[in-house]
Amino acid sequence: MNNGLLLFFGILVAMVSSWFGFVHSPQLQFGKQLPELDESTGASFPVPRSGAANRGRDIYRQNGCASCHTQQVRQSGFSFSVVIEDFGTNTVQLSQLLPSLSSQFTPSSPLPEETPFRLKEGIDLRTAEGIVKSLTEVGAVAMALISPSGADIERGWGIRRTVGRDYLLDSPVMLGNQRIGPDLSNLGNRNPDANWHLVHLFQPRSVVQDSVMPHYGYLFEKREITGAASADALRFNGELVVDDEGRQVIPRTAALDLVAYLLSLRLDEPIFEAPGEKSATVESAEETLVSEQSGATE
Repeated sequence: MNNGLLLFFGILVAMVSSWFGFVHSPQLQFGKQLPELDESTGASFPVPRSGAANRGRDIYRQNGCASCHTQQVRQSGFSFSVVIEDFGTNTVQLSQLLPSLSSQFTPSSPLPEETPFRLKEGIDLRTAEGIVKSLTEVGAVAMALISPSGADIERGWGIRRTVGRDYLLDSPVMLGNQRIGPDLSNLGNRNPDANWHLVHLFQPRSVVQDSVMPHYGYLFEKREITGAASADALRFNGELVVDDEGRQVIPRTAALDLVAYLLSLRLDEPIFEAPGEKSATVESAEETLVSEQSGATE
């Protein structure tokens, strides 16, 4: 009998501990989390999706897209960069100071023509703060920016890691667990061309040669061409897209909604718990798109 009671209480303690660890603690951490409000602009993050994007999200789910695509950007570390916002008026002293701070400059180097100017990157916080202090003392305006690092960041899949707040408006959350295709967290910034995505859905290998994604022909209507092609028919690189029987291809509402959802996927806002450099998206978007079109699968 005593052994039975001991076993019962042992199981009870294990179950209660598990409940606190896997249910109660996450609820305390995320349960009352609200969108982040930017007091200077009045904008909130995450941004609510349009009706079309919400309908497209259901189509994304119904087609099991999360089986091949993730929506979670990983970050392996971070460093700091120093950016000069304004050179100020004391340019003589600043020109004398810059060679001691960066190998980009010599005593005879002219000041860069444009600001903001990235003076130093890949440094620790203490070094960055020291450089900012030196620049401030000669009248320049500078700041230390945190720079997330990791393979996903370098690919342009996001400017920072994803955190719980990013999924506040999603139910259920479609994190995904495989990357047969690339992560889609920041797809709306990486490739904002809606027509490209429509063609990709209909004929994946016509835009990404090695794509293993299935085609979603049922999202499109095929019509015989009588006279001029429809203004709504798919075109790519100026040419009409046709199916195997030579019919014009017109996106159904479901295709347009799905693309609206894909374009709503944006991870371009630094937030308190996941700081990042907003400019990183702009700098890497074009390069990332070129690499995806030339060989990556999506």
